[in-house]
Amino acid sequence: MKRFFITCMLSLFWFYPTQAETASTGNYGICAHLQRWEYPVYRQELDIIKELGIGFVRFDFDWAMIEPRRGEFHFERYDELVETARQKDVEVLPILCGWFDNRRISAPYKHMDEFLTYVRACVERYKGRIRYWEVMNEVNLPLFWGDKADGAKYADLLARTSRLIREIDPSAVVVYSGLSGIPLDFLEASFKNGAAENYDVMNIHPYSWTEVPELNLPSRFAGLHKLQEKYGVDKRDLWVTEMGNATGSNQVTAFDRIVERGIELCGIVPEENELVVIADDDYGYYSDDEMLLLQKRFKSIRTIALADLNRLDPVKNPFVMFSAVESFPGSQINKVQSYVKKGGTILLCGGLPFYFDLVPDGDSFRSVQVNDKYLKQLRIGWSAWWTDKDMPRSYSSVFLVDRGESYTISGIARGISGRNLTKDDRLIPLAFGVEKDRYFPCAGVYKLGGDFKGNVILCTAQELNTKENCSEDMQAKLLIRNGLILKGHGVNKYFVFKLPCKEESSHREQHFGIVRRNLEPKPAYYAYKTLIEMCPDGSSKVRLRQSDRIYIASWLTPDKLPVHAVWTYQRSAIPVKLQFKGKVTKVVNSLGKESSVTSPDITISDAPLFIAGPEKLEILRTDK
Repeated sequence: MKRFFITCMLSLFWFYPTQAETASTGNYGICAHLQRWEYPVYRQELDIIKELGIGFVRFDFDWAMIEPRRGEFHFERYDELVETARQKDVEVLPILCGWFDNRRISAPYKHMDEFLTYVRACVERYKGRIRYWEVMNEVNLPLFWGDKADGAKYADLLARTSRLIREIDPSAVVVYSGLSGIPLDFLEASFKNGAAENYDVMNIHPYSWTEVPELNLPSRFAGLHKLQEKYGVDKRDLWVTEMGNATGSNQVTAFDRIVERGIELCGIVPEENELVVIADDDYGYYSDDEMLLLQKRFKSIRTIALADLNRLDPVKNPFVMFSAVESFPGSQINKVQSYVKKGGTILLCGGLPFYFDLVPDGDSFRSVQVNDKYLKQLRIGWSAWWTDKDMPRSYSSVFLVDRGESYTISGIARGISGRNLTKDDRLIPLAFGVEKDRYFPCAGVYKLGGDFKGNVILCTAQELNTKENCSEDMQAKLLIRNGLILKGHGVNKYFVFKLPCKEESSHREQHFGIVRRNLEPKPAYYAYKTLIEMCPDGSSKVRLRQSDRIYIASWLTPDKLPVHAVWTYQRSAIPVKLQFKGKVTKVVNSLGKESSVTSPDITISDAPLFIAGPEKLEILRTDK
């Protein structure tokens, strides 16, 4: 095949940033539950944080622990944590409230006098030792707010809390609650009710889960920046105090049991068939790295793009695993329908299927909420408390029908529905969400009939799903890519969630850590160390360039050394030719291993490669 160079597709002419573009120090943080189950090893954890070069540790100032009974305060553990962190030059970012005693306090905003008494005790005690105060965590979620989320009510709590903090310590910095996702409606409701006057730092948790961050984050940040400009707060610092990806567990989970029973009811024998997974570079839609223990039982694994569904023979390939996300390119739904009509079985387990349509938006995609628009095409359905008044807001457990087993869970209740079935179809429940002795189907097999010959296995209980987890190698790659993308979109501080894994169960929350429970490093540990070393505190702001799925992030270190990171989000590597001005002084892979560029012809993968030295870097694709 004849090669040719795309000389105009992606080139970066780097101009040194002005002093105003130079970032502040302390740009990296990490979350750790030092005050809870990690307390016995908190000194070792703070040593790890210091060794990595991380400037901040974030943890809850749990109200229930600090004030177990009204007017009775216990700061002994927190005094120890704050002082030890200070000795190691690690700043503490405390989350005010943390866990509260819901037997005494139904929701903090309903008990403001008591809440402000607790806040006063914390701020007065640590004045001069703690500069930043985050006013609650993820208040747009009922779990943390204690009630239905309400931006206006949070604005009132924030105003009263910030006035008290500044009264006690005028030099204190008030950090907005770290919001789950980028909930623009919630934010605007709070701004309309005065929140803009009562915080110094905006704070979000824009998890991408299994979606591609390069395609997912740009449009979300565009909306955030537009809203900030509207209310005149676009010049304030923007922090991300949680971001990360959970890795897989080797434990057999309730979700594995559900899928195992589902494919059995569909007549599929894994040992005799290929498992089909999707890796679609055009849409950034992937299910090939998601963790399902049942994968190991299949004879082999085949990877296809969405366009290949039309050519897939359900007799030879009877089972396709879709991604554990609620987003899907609606333009491809007919291909899914065709495969199921011909007799194929698909697995949908990312909450509410096809809830968002992935719509092209420049060089990325925008998620447009379409609710149940595409469900009738597959005769499936879902239910939730906001559409069905009989549904609870959450489940306390999930009951597996065939095994007679119950699993404790927490989170938003979602169910499956048969409202789109025809007389020829059957819905076989596999699991029920349970709340107060009431049972609601949340996973099942849609055995379709009539002009459909196939099946749909659907699980809407996201809390059961371990497919949102990724491999340890992918966690490491995404840690760097997330960090550079966030920095390129104006984020001043990047906190990774989190330091150690708990590893007590297969639940996603137990496996976010960059080290294991015994503090042994995972690949993500080395990735974070590499990012901090190559883009240290005091570096200039990151500038992003991208074209044709190749990304370059560039910045200047404090000693004015130009550094570039290059990668692609697509699974297959891209051959390129490097052209640069200036001497290459260092080349480092995503895990910190040094190498050299002996030839300008290299391949770029989804693991960022750091190149230090050249003032100008140009990348020429050689595969087109």
